[in-house]
Amino acid sequence: MCGLFGFAVPGADTLPASMIDAGYTALAGLAHRGPDANRAQVFGNVFLGHTRLSILDLSDAGAQPMVSRNERVAIAVNGEIYNHRQLRAALNDVQFQSQSDSEVLLHAYPRWGLDRTVAALDGMYAAAVYDADAQVVHLLRDRVGIKPLYLAQAHHRGIGVVAWASELPALKRFCDPLSIDPTAIADFAALRYIPAPKTLFRDITQVEAAHVLTLALNNGTTSSKRYWALPTELRADDDDRCAAAIREAVEVSVEEQLMADVPVGVFLSGGIDSSIIAQCAAAKRSDLTAYTVGFDEASHDETRAAAAWAAHLGLQHQSEQLSLNNVQDLDAQMLAWFGQPFGDLSAVPTARLCGVTHQSSVVALAGDGADELFGGYRWYQRFARFRRGNAWVPSATNLDLRFYRPPVNTVQKLLNRLALWGQFDPVQLYGAINSNLLSSELAALGNWLELPRDYDPHWALRRYYRPELGLRRALQYMEFHTWLPDDILTKVDRTSMAVSLEVRVPFLSRALCELAFSLPERFHYRGGELKGGLKYAFRDDLPKALRKRPKRGFSIPHHAWKDRLLEGHPGYVHYLLARLQRTGFERYR
Repeated sequence: MCGLFGFAVPGADTLPASMIDAGYTALAGLAHRGPDANRAQVFGNVFLGHTRLSILDLSDAGAQPMVSRNERVAIAVNGEIYNHRQLRAALNDVQFQSQSDSEVLLHAYPRWGLDRTVAALDGMYAAAVYDADAQVVHLLRDRVGIKPLYLAQAHHRGIGVVAWASELPALKRFCDPLSIDPTAIADFAALRYIPAPKTLFRDITQVEAAHVLTLALNNGTTSSKRYWALPTELRADDDDRCAAAIREAVEVSVEEQLMADVPVGVFLSGGIDSSIIAQCAAAKRSDLTAYTVGFDEASHDETRAAAAWAAHLGLQHQSEQLSLNNVQDLDAQMLAWFGQPFGDLSAVPTARLCGVTHQSSVVALAGDGADELFGGYRWYQRFARFRRGNAWVPSATNLDLRFYRPPVNTVQKLLNRLALWGQFDPVQLYGAINSNLLSSELAALGNWLELPRDYDPHWALRRYYRPELGLRRALQYMEFHTWLPDDILTKVDRTSMAVSLEVRVPFLSRALCELAFSLPERFHYRGGELKGGLKYAFRDDLPKALRKRPKRGFSIPHHAWKDRLLEGHPGYVHYLLARLQRTGFERYR
């Protein structure tokens, strides 16, 4: 795992020495993503930089940027290309210089072209490819959006630049002061994250998942192209064949993602997803350690269940408990990790889990993605119930009633339910179920931000909401393209790379993503259970007690800690918005 930073001055022949120095300074700010090497090369008007966390081929032969023998192509890659051995075999006329997975991109691109190359890659990656002949830089991001990549079209000391980086702080360090996009604040209030391609700044965008963004070096124009779309055609297999296909795909993905020349561990909670990953990994390797972070609140703690499963699998196990006393300077931590507002407080225990893991492992396998693929969130069921109920309620407009967060008595619970029955817009219903701000609250915020009255902060969800897929499957599809990359995977990437730990997500292989969305909703919720199909696939491996254990999210004990942690606010989004209204946005610039 690595860090990328680069920039170009469109139309220039060379780069000023002072700008090159500033580029090295920005690159050094990504040392946590790649503590083993920090290198850059200049190609005319392009600065291409890379910080390296050595995982495969620890020798200097795997260092980046990598440059072709004729010096016409150069690459910098963050992440892992899991099918690199198959691609090496297909490139049988090439003499490779390393065992690094990234080198396949260097040789595939000039031989196969851009379209065939990105179609062939399977893994988690973000990459920059410099093409001297075409005078372009291609910026690539993996299919799911596991690895991040940002693009700034801004200025450095008054000179127009186009810069890219793995994290926002590197771009903020390099660019002249950036302007805040007030619509991004409204989007954050509606979703608890800022959806791609937006960021907090007008001048910076995200390269979207499954996209290639091409920068023309002569004039600075950019174009973006999607190279993969999630298929949704249903297969006609019976349950047993579907289950066998899931099991095989998970086992293959875990085996692929165990490849490393450094110690590998697994994240392990007491839940289904990480238990499946641990079980498949233990079947392939016996030298793994399982890592768990629990809480001093019994309602959130799963360390005993995790320890029991680790012992059953013959894995070493390390655990640590998190208490409120361990959570210090929350706002400063979140800003350092994300560089913009981020509302998922499960980042706190995730960061602690990564810190514990990094003490003895450099790579860890995690169970993220299974909920979106196989139907694991409780709100999928609640959404389906309320949407069915909406059909029986006469409606002209939404009943925009007050929503209590959290409800503290029976009356407030009943009022909340009434408010949900009155949400006839499916996207607003989704937001209400997840305790995001409702339309009246968003309208008040929009007035403060001076936004047009018709601004829709749910635009990102509407892009991917496809009701024809089924009540719950439509939510899975929507969250696969929004919540998963912009919240879950963003959280895991930043908190893990902050301590130089590579976290891999076997459930999010291309094969598993395509398989999961080819299965009918009936199978995913087999037996009326969340992830019923996934549980059925591993029914012979997981004990009944584990399969029947109620789902627990990996978040802080908010109800127990909130009065001391969030100054009495009903949630972190409300708390952060109140802070922003009191202090403005200057700390983010």
